[in-house]
Amino acid sequence: MFAATETLSPLAGGWFLDNAWLAPVVPTMGFALIVLFGKRLPKKGSEIGVLSLVASLVLAAGAAWQWIQRVNSAGEEQFVSPLVRTWTWWQSGGVEFTIGQHVDGLTVIVLFVVAFISTLVQVYSLEYLRGDRRYTHFFAALTLFSAGMLAMVVAEDMILFLLGWEIMGLCSFMLIGHWWEDGANSRAALKAFFTVRTGDVGLLVGIATLFFAANEWTTTNLGLSGFSIRGISAWALSGEPNSTVILVAAIALFIACIGKSGQFPLHTWLPDAMAGPTPVSSLLHSSTMVVAGVFLVARLYPVFFAGLDILGPSANVIMIIAAITIVIAAALAFVQSDIKRVLAYSTVSQLGYMMLGLGAGAWLPGGVPHLHSRVLQGVPLFVRRFGEPQRVAPLLRYEERHGRPAQAHARHLRGVDGVDARLVRSLPVLRILLKGRNHRQRRRQRLHVLHGRRIVRRVLDGGIHDSRHVPHVLWCAARRGGGRARGAWCT
Repeated sequence: MFAATETLSPLAGGWFLDNAWLAPVVPTMGFALIVLFGKRLPKKGSEIGVLSLVASLVLAAGAAWQWIQRVNSAGEEQFVSPLVRTWTWWQSGGVEFTIGQHVDGLTVIVLFVVAFISTLVQVYSLEYLRGDRRYTHFFAALTLFSAGMLAMVVAEDMILFLLGWEIMGLCSFMLIGHWWEDGANSRAALKAFFTVRTGDVGLLVGIATLFFAANEWTTTNLGLSGFSIRGISAWALSGEPNSTVILVAAIALFIACIGKSGQFPLHTWLPDAMAGPTPVSSLLHSSTMVVAGVFLVARLYPVFFAGLDILGPSANVIMIIAAITIVIAAALAFVQSDIKRVLAYSTVSQLGYMMLGLGAGAWLPGGVPHLHSRVLQGVPLFVRRFGEPQRVAPLLRYEERHGRPAQAHARHLRGVDGVDARLVRSLPVLRILLKGRNHRQRRRQRLHVLHGRRIVRRVLDGGIHDSRHVPHVLWCAARRGGGRARGAWCT
């Protein structure tokens, strides 16, 4: 009797997957060129920034396409292994420090999103910052920031991850305080820098704890350094870690996530950082920097899974902090009179939803897909300057009075571009969300839909400029649950 042997299908690869590490290298070279030669170029260095991010976008798109082909080439129930390349950086005391790339499904998703959004923001900034006295410096910092985020995404070890993480923190300080002559901007930059640095202490402690705890095991069993993300993940799931050590490491790493992703109680820096240029608000605080904390939890999920007992009978610290953040940030959005601050608190609350999904064990159906959708939703709301609201207001009022979708009158939208048109087209969606499919869903969505409607009202009718109107808004929300109510601030 012969034993049946199963032949596994060879996994597809490709040049883009093998060289995904070029995605952060190209913007890094672009940053150096802007600093050295930017002011001598016709566009003051902005052309280098845009071209470098376009190149990164092409590399990211190619890697994503080839990863899809790699997954499709796998047999049924065959494990799709990540594509890893490493190079020795230096050796000291028998410890080998490496840099490299770790490309898997999570990497290609976030890599493409970051490259895509960074390219759009670069193009938008060409006109937004035209004539600025520090035009070249702005594009240098913006390009370096994108390079840091891309390096963090493709990192194979925690050394490169930390390097990209800290580059983002430094560049965010420079970009938020770009117009430092205004006191509000300089104060916001300092507040963001020191608040995030407070959380970064946790990242340093977590990395050091994991290295000293896992290095011997990873070296003996896998031939990998204790800084390797693959090695750390395998060690966390091996059953070898001391429960106290891995708990301390998980909590320390999550403190870094709290600071970077604006979770309670280190959430106060994010709304104040809206004082910077609008492209900075979009790139740093709705699409890239603030999701770095969520990415850290997703990337080192085995550490959190084992250290915090994710599937245990009791709630863990990620779920508790995320739940508090969701409610507090959504409620604070009601009392803001500036649209960018409303969107900032909305972003904080949505980041809480991502963290809650990861804390509950919903890595795939909850945290990671929501990261992708939220980024693509939030950026247009930041970068579009709301213009000609009087052309959209009649359509909104027609929708509310007659209950007919504004899309039926799309011909009236000619000349109304960007968010102006999208707001009108989204009205039926808002109505569905307000009604909800059941009472539980309606309660869960009500806060976000309400301050979303408040943004629409502020754009179309001039908004809330006086804080004495805020209690009336909250009263209407409590009385009607998001539906139409009587009064100037509820309709």
